[in-house]
Amino acid sequence: MNKGRIVQIGTPFDLYARPANSFVAAFIGKVNFMPVRIKDKGCVQIGGATLQVTEMPSGCSVDDTLIAALRPESLIIGHITEESNIYDRGRIIRRTFLGTIIEYEIEVHNEYFSENLIVHTVNPMTPDLFEIGETVFIRCKEEAIHILCETPDLSNSR
Repeated sequence: MNKGRIVQIGTPFDLYARPANSFVAAFIGKVNFMPVRIKDKGCVQIGGATLQVTEMPSGCSVDDTLIAALRPESLIIGHITEESNIYDRGRIIRRTFLGTIIEYEIEVHNEYFSENLIVHTVNPMTPDLFEIGETVFIRCKEEAIHILCETPDLSNSR
């Protein structure tokens, strides 16, 4: 419900994985909102990468700019090497131990957007964690990208 109006009805999984809009996405849990440009049927550009998506909102056209809702667990970070499959780079600015997961806040600045992203990784149970200030690669699980039929207003992420 948003201001007394039902926004979406569905299973808990549907509400979490396929929210109807940014309000539902943020209400149900932590989320990163990122601008995406529709490149072709089934393809979007997020940052410098062109990725396949499984679902596209109806009524969108090539070159439309919409927003993607990306859950923290759908983002992958890693140490940068020459072999890294890099979609983007970011700098770790916060690391929080949450038991079974480690939550990282990563500052990303590029020609497409400037945003702090929240990333959840499984606790490796070793001291080999990413360090604050470290530059890491970021990419997302393509099957977890959910495009919202909204134009970018990134002021309400997380």
